[in-house]
Amino acid sequence: MKLCLNLLFAIAVVLVTLSCSGLQEEEKSVTIEVLPEALQPTGWNTRTMWESDAPVWSVYTADILPGKAGTEIVAMDENGRATLLFMNNDQPLPWHILMDGMWLGAAAFGDADPGVPGKELYLAGSRGNLYQVVPLKQGGFESRVIWYARDEIHCLILGEVVPANPGLDLLACTVGGEICLLTPRRAGGAWSVELLYREPARVRDAVVFDFHPELEGDEILYVSRSGRLVMVRWNGTSLETNAVYSDSQGLARIALGPVLESGMPVVYTAGDDGRILRFTKSPSGGWSGEPIFEGEAGARGVAPVRISGDGSEECLAIFGYSKEVVLLRRKKGELCFSSEIIFRDSDKGHWLEAAALDSRSKSDEILISGYSGKVTLLSFDEAAASSSGP
Repeated sequence: MKLCLNLLFAIAVVLVTLSCSGLQEEEKSVTIEVLPEALQPTGWNTRTMWESDAPVWSVYTADILPGKAGTEIVAMDENGRATLLFMNNDQPLPWHILMDGMWLGAAAFGDADPGVPGKELYLAGSRGNLYQVVPLKQGGFESRVIWYARDEIHCLILGEVVPANPGLDLLACTVGGEICLLTPRRAGGAWSVELLYREPARVRDAVVFDFHPELEGDEILYVSRSGRLVMVRWNGTSLETNAVYSDSQGLARIALGPVLESGMPVVYTAGDDGRILRFTKSPSGGWSGEPIFEGEAGARGVAPVRISGDGSEECLAIFGYSKEVVLLRRKKGELCFSSEIIFRDSDKGHWLEAAALDSRSKSDEILISGYSGKVTLLSFDEAAASSSGP
């Protein structure tokens, strides 16, 4: 089924205000075909990697275990458990690495603490504890609380935001909209916390990229409950903010797509109203965008997906309260994205992530989680899809 939203909108940034036109709800009536429960799209395999006794609010992928090649999965659930899933003889084994007692949902992995060998995993959630979890070479983990925010922490960001600081910078975003910079004072000791900026509503998700190569450091692009897409960068003394887009509905998720010839990546956002927006940045600094899909309210996951190794298609997967994983695809030169439901979960979705978990495959795997309590893996079998014919 072909899906095309012909309504394009121009985005012009003036200081921190962006005006948009053409977003008329009545002009964008979009439906998607509902598949029978028994129908499985050809080429897609599904596998339950782990099942909790509570909703799993997010999953995070990274090469965490030292001395073990490959990517691990961290699942965070309503009961405050962080469960690391690693593969052993093609079987996922759960390793409960942290218990907080209240929901966990934010994660980041990287070298933010020069006093600790290797990289660290950072986890946070409802209670307000920000944990540093260090994987040990001899096996096991060492964890400690480096900050108690006294408020829910909804998003963690790692990047080279303040160039003068050694290593990566760790930022935590609270439910009250606070964006705080955490800096280690000494190895194994306390961390200093500095409030950098207060967003009108909580920051839900963020990405880091060098959007201004002519300047030092990375920029952060985040989405908030207030419906804002905002770029922030360190100007030498403080965070400088620039509102790229503002919507009447909240924005829930953000993801970086393929890098274009301009050297800038495509940016996707998923909104509370079910719309998926696609943004691009020109070398001159201006932004433009278009709505590429409108589904049921409650979009809670968006990620680019590599379906084949030739890069001939732009593909992304979305997930949310509809319970359906929808794959959007557009070949080079085409105006519109096609859409296909590739999986239906048993309950509402809350997170989606794409990662190259199988080094033998030319395609990415898709991980989803949510109210069902399951972490489900979707993998694409190109040979099976090709042999099925039209």
